[in-house]
Amino acid sequence: MANVIHSKIYREVFMDVFQERARTNTVASMISKMHEGQYATSINNPYRDVAVTVSGSTTAIDPCAVAAGSMLCELDINDFTTFNETIFVNDYISTTEKVCETNEEYTNVDLMAASLKEQTQAMIEAVDRYVLTAADAQAVLNLPAIIDAATAKAAMEGVVGLLSGFSGGFRDRFVVIGNSLYPFFVDLVSNVQTPFGDAALETGDVFNYMGIDILVVRDAQMPSAARALAGIKGSIDTYMDPVVRSGEKDAIPSVPTKVSLEKVRYQLVYLQTKIWALNLDKVIRIG
Repeated sequence: MANVIHSKIYREVFMDVFQERARTNTVASMISKMHEGQYATSINNPYRDVAVTVSGSTTAIDPCAVAAGSMLCELDINDFTTFNETIFVNDYISTTEKVCETNEEYTNVDLMAASLKEQTQAMIEAVDRYVLTAADAQAVLNLPAIIDAATAKAAMEGVVGLLSGFSGGFRDRFVVIGNSLYPFFVDLVSNVQTPFGDAALETGDVFNYMGIDILVVRDAQMPSAARALAGIKGSIDTYMDPVVRSGEKDAIPSVPTKVSLEKVRYQLVYLQTKIWALNLDKVIRIG
């Protein structure tokens, strides 16, 4: 019974720590809408699939015809039809490790906390890698690769042009780059006479350029070190289910005399990332 209780406690602690970090310490949480749930296999997103037609009596739009002796327009009636897109939750990330001499470890809270922290951090990094790779694969807009400060500037200008006019297109734009592309942005921003340029010169930190938030991850988090991903925050949707799929189980011992001292500690999170058809023109692959 003690093992069951301990596994339950471990699961609850992991859920709390993972969810807190997933909401605050990931690039995925900054650029996408994170949906948390339990045991969901699909998510529906119905929407209208025809544009709204506007008519009137100004020269800017087609005038409506007014019948003789009437003050009413002859209205064109359009059909209202819908299309339902669906996310099917098929993917997962996991980590598993065998813990030896668990009786001794459990008497040391620092060891337990460190182990949980390391596993959770690995899972958080995997979430970022998964979301960035999935969004890159689904993006339909493309810009040329960044190979120096000049092409970084051209890419940012391209992002501004493609995203301007959308709701949020002036304040919620982002670009995610790997660390090998970061020096090009430091070079670019440090030559601009703004507070961001001063910060780049003084500290090497680059946060924003042309109103676009610059988010940096390790190259391993990106689909390719030469790739970047840009868009409007919230245009990517990610479903995440970390609930109840973590804990500990008794393990087959490496040494027969230590039957009760070895356990397998595991964490499993179901994930799925989707760019809905309505948002495909708000996410850009660079490179």
